[in-house]
Order: sequence, then structure tokens, then C-alpha cells
Amino acid sequence: APALEEVTYLRGLKFKRLDPEGAGDPTSMASYTEGKAAKLLGGDVVEWARHNAHHVSRVYPSPARVDSSNYAPHSLWQA
Repeated sequence: APALEEVTYLRGLKFKRLDPEGAGDPTSMASYTEGKAAKLLGGDVVEWARHNAHHVSRVYPSPARVDSSNYAPHSLWQA
């Protein structure tokens, strides 16, 4: 049987910084907490949008969110 990574289209990678030029593997995907995503965004919505034109990003609520408040992803969606 083939290894899972050989039949999976998207592979999870860790990005330490954004890759707006798409130099990395286009099948790479990263997961961020809302705090990490906001830090990477740093107010530069153009760079965030360029990064996501080449890679898939998933953003999860912060693990410190223990009350019933909901994560508001609008700032990242607007980029």
C-alpha cells in the first residue's frame, strides 16, 4: 500500500514567515492559531493574500479561548 503522503494532495508544513512569491511547494498547507495568523498578517493584507494565492492556510481559534466567545475570522477573510 502506498504511504499516506504519496496519495494526499495537500501536505501540512510549518511556515515561519509568509511566502507571498509562492517559492515553496504549492501543495503545502499550514495551520495557525488566530494569534499566530494575526502576527503573520501584521497589517499587511496584500502579503497575506499573495501567500494564500499559492498556499492553503487554516486558522483555528486560540487555545486560550475558554469562554463561549466565537472567533471572528473576518479580518483574515478580507485580506
